Amino acid sequence: MRWILSLGLCLMLGLAACGPRETAAPAELLDRGVRLQIQGDNEGALACYHRAATLAGDGDLALQALAHLRMAVLYTNSYVTSGEDIDKYRTALRLYTRLADTTQMVTCLRAMGMQLAQSDADSATHYLSRAVALLSERADTVGQSECLEALARTQYAAGNYRLALQMSQMSIAACHPAPEAAYCDAAMALARLGKPDSAQLMLGKATTVVPSLANQVLRQVARREIALARGDYKQAHLLGQQVNAVNDSVRALHARQRLAAVERRLDHQQEQARLDRAHRHNAILWAVVALLALALAAAVAFYVWLRRKQEQDHMELMERLQIEGGRTAGQVLDNVAGDQQLQDILSRQIENIRSLIDLSYKYSERPGQFMTKFRERIEQGRLPDGFWGNLRYYVDSKYDNIITRLEQQHPSLTTDELYIMGLLCCGFTYADIAVCMGYSNINYVNTKKSRMAKKMGLHEPLSQYLRRATGQDAE
Repeated sequence: MRWILSLGLCLMLGLAACGPRETAAPAELLDRGVRLQIQGDNEGALACYHRAATLAGDGDLALQALAHLRMAVLYTNSYVTSGEDIDKYRTALRLYTRLADTTQMVTCLRAMGMQLAQSDADSATHYLSRAVALLSERADTVGQSECLEALARTQYAAGNYRLALQMSQMSIAACHPAPEAAYCDAAMALARLGKPDSAQLMLGKATTVVPSLANQVLRQVARREIALARGDYKQAHLLGQQVNAVNDSVRALHARQRLAAVERRLDHQQEQARLDRAHRHNAILWAVVALLALALAAAVAFYVWLRRKQEQDHMELMERLQIEGGRTAGQVLDNVAGDQQLQDILSRQIENIRSLIDLSYKYSERPGQFMTKFRERIEQGRLPDGFWGNLRYYVDSKYDNIITRLEQQHPSLTTDELYIMGLLCCGFTYADIAVCMGYSNINYVNTKKSRMAKKMGLHEPLSQYLRRATGQDAE
C-alpha cells in the first residue's frame, strides 16, 4: 500500500506543481538537441530531447513522437544495447500510429526490426514484415528492398538459411540497382547451404554504389562464409580476425554507459523536483491522493482476483471435459441416426471434443496454454453455416416440433438458448455444449440453463423438463 500511495502522490503533485518555469517551447528544445548532436554533445542532445518529450505531452503528439524517435536514433547510433532504443522506438510507433503517419511508422518498424535481428528473430520478423506491408501499400520499392534485406539478415541469424536466401532474392528483385548488402546476404546464405561457387558468383554481382563501413564488413563476412564452405579454414580465420577488428573499432562502450546514465539521472532529478514541490500543497491534495491510492489498490486487488478466477474457470473446464466430454457420444449419434449430414457434422464435433480432452491432460499444469489451444480448436472446428437450422429441423421432426412450440410459447428465449435446447435434446453434456457454443467458461452453460428455466416458468430442472417433453424419460 505504501508504494501505491507514493506513486499516486508523485503523479498528482507532478501535474499540480508545474509553474511558470515549465513554459519552455518543446520545438526549441528539439532544435537545440539537433545542434548539440551535430557538435558531438550526445549527452546534451539527449537531455534536450528528453525535456522536449516531457513538455510536449499529449497536447502535441507529433512533437512528442519526434522527440522519442530522436532519442531512439541517438541510442542506436551510440551502440546502446540495454534496450532503451527499443523502448523509445515503441513509444514513437504508438504515437505515430495514433497520428496515422505511415512514413514515420515505417521508420520505427524498420529500426526496431534491425535492432532485434540478432537477439529476437520472431519480434524482428514481425516488425519488418509490418514495414514491408506499409511500404507495399505506398509502392516504395527501395524501402521494400531494404526491409527485405533486413528480413534476410534476421533469418540468417536465426539459422533459416533457405528463407534468408529467399528474402535476399526478393530484395534484389524489388528495385534496381539492388543494394550491395542484399547480394552479400544471398552469398552468405548460399555458402551456409553448401554452395560456395554460387555464393562467389552472387557476391561478384554486388556493386558498391555508396561505400560504407557496414557493407565492407558484410563483404568480409560473406567471403569468410565462402571460405568455410570450401574448407579453407586458414583464410576464414584471417577474414574473421579482420571483421572482429573492424567491429571492435566502432564500438564505444563508455558512450553507451554514459548515455544510459544521463537519462537515468535526468529521470531522478525530475522525480526529486516533484517531491520537493510537494511540500507546497495543502491537505486536500493529500486526501485526493489517498483516495486515488485506495482506488488503485482496489483495482489491483480486483485484477488479481479476476486472474485467479479465470484460472479456476479454466481448470474447471479442463476437469469437466475430462469427466463429461464425449461421454454420451454414442447416444448423440444414435439420436441423429436419421440424418446422415447432421450425423457427419456431429461426428467431427465429437472428435474435436475428444482432441480437447487429450489437450486437457497434456496441459493439466498450464491452464493458460490449454485455453489458447482450446480457442484455436474451437475456431478450427467452427460448425458450418446451416448446421443450426438442420439441427432445429431434425429435433422438431423427431420430438413433435418442440423447439418451435417453445419459441412460440416463450418469445423471450434467444437464438442461442434455442440452440442449447436442441443440443440437450440430442444428449450433449455441459462440456460438449460449451465446446459447440464456443464458451470458455463451463459454468456459463449452467447459468444459461437456469435463465431459460426462469423465462419458461419451470419448477424443475430444464434437462428434466426436456427429457419428459421429448419422451426420453420413457425410453
